[in-house]
Amino acid sequence: MQDHVSDGCRCADVLMGRISSRECPLFGRTCTPDNPQGACMVSQEGSCFNHFQEGVPF
Repeated sequence: MQDHVSDGCRCADVLMGRISSRECPLFGRTCTPDNPQGACMVSQEGSCFNHFQEGVPF
């Protein structure tokens, strides 16, 4: 697991409701549960993690 947020990660915007998980340019591409790029994908409680597990299209 990384100790920093990757360039392009929009987790803060997802958490604030400014964008949906699938609007993040890393979601499902470089950011996956096996390779999380931000806090939203790291935890099973994270919004991106849950959208990814549910198969939300991007």
